[in-house]
Amino acid sequence: MKLNIKSCSIFLASISLVLFLILISSMASASTAQNTSSTIVETRITLNGSAVSPAINGDRIVYQGYQNGIHIYMYNLSTSKETQITTNESVQWSPAIYGDRIVWTDERDEHEEIYMYNLSTSKETRITNTQLKNNQSPYQLGKIYPAIYEDRIVWFDFRDGNRAIYMYNLSTSKETQITNIKSDRKRPAIYGDRIVWSDGSNGKFDIYMYNLFTQKETLITTSKSDQLDPVIYGDRIVWQDDLNGDGNYDIYMYNLSTSKETRITTSGKASIPSIYGDRIVWQDYRNPTETNNTIDETFSLLTVTSLNDIYMYDLSTSQEYRITTNPSVDPMSRSAIYGDRIVWQGFNGSEKPDIYMATLSYPPIAVFSASPTSGNAPMKVNFTDKSTGSPTSWNWNFGDGANSTQQNPEHTYSTEGNYTVNLTVSKANGMDTKSSEIIVQSTPNTIPCGFNFLILGMLVLYLWKKSN
Repeated sequence: MKLNIKSCSIFLASISLVLFLILISSMASASTAQNTSSTIVETRITLNGSAVSPAINGDRIVYQGYQNGIHIYMYNLSTSKETQITTNESVQWSPAIYGDRIVWTDERDEHEEIYMYNLSTSKETRITNTQLKNNQSPYQLGKIYPAIYEDRIVWFDFRDGNRAIYMYNLSTSKETQITNIKSDRKRPAIYGDRIVWSDGSNGKFDIYMYNLFTQKETLITTSKSDQLDPVIYGDRIVWQDDLNGDGNYDIYMYNLSTSKETRITTSGKASIPSIYGDRIVWQDYRNPTETNNTIDETFSLLTVTSLNDIYMYDLSTSQEYRITTNPSVDPMSRSAIYGDRIVWQGFNGSEKPDIYMATLSYPPIAVFSASPTSGNAPMKVNFTDKSTGSPTSWNWNFGDGANSTQQNPEHTYSTEGNYTVNLTVSKANGMDTKSSEIIVQSTPNTIPCGFNFLILGMLVLYLWKKSN
């Protein structure tokens, strides 16, 4: 009996050792060096030489065009169709878009008001409605630079000579003054419950944030330089910063979840950032090779003494990309990003601006899972592809001489052994390989230890009864 117990203990210890080795093997994997270079495909969206100030959300790009007055237009990337959104004879400018809603500044009432167009209902709505008072100039009622996120619209407002950030909630039809500010014509931005803006209340421009949920205003920057043009996505606030006070700006980021500030660029020539997810884009004139005449948002001629390009920084890879490289394209004003698409206004060898778009395409990164990763032969294993970068082909090598080109194959191992599985994913601009280990054991022929105890117990019971 002691011998049986000892044998069972050895058996259980052996099983524990095997399980430990299986765990270690399943955790060990190898991946090839990844090709992190991206492919950038540039597309000219408009062709009439009269489009500026683009914004993008999903498949829709909005911009202001001035081929027949100054109106708001939209281009649908999925249908390749351009639509004129506004038709009023007055001036409409500074568009923004979220989902089916487009907002802009409108001058049809001889002063600036905020309007909205709903693409799903084809309905235009006047958001603000401030009336002129006696002896009041129309310029004292300005509402400019709207931004929108879900049901909330924010803008810079200087009604009655006061400068402030206002918000309108579409779900409650309620207008709220967020804060008074001392600086002029500074663009707010909104994401979720957070609104950010630049304010010169402290003798220089600082970045502020207001949390709609906590109703708390927070000073984000504290340096002695000017911080301008903030944008926000999730917990990240990005802006341009004149750190040395010499007029040379770089892009900085503040992470609200970590309370950490990070310098994104070092060129001293970076300005007007945008952000989406892990990607930050901006205009940069680190390559001063040309001069061009361009047109700003108020359509007055400006002389630019250097060539601007659009750059992007990917926070997930810590890599910087130069998006535009064509010397005839001179980006001006704010670029915008949504997903893998970046839009800007540019010039194709002329003084007439059009809207351009860059589509980013990253090489795939191989990732997969297997279930189970160990067991007795014959063992059926289901492989699930979890690769990123949208690969177009899959090549599985199961390590036993079998292969598959399915995305999520199933394979059965008939004999025991340790098998190295390789998945190679690829598409036009790159490929990547991931490896993982599968352990197959032979089917045990010995009687289970528990069964031996059962037989022994029955034998003891029989002898005890017989002796009595």
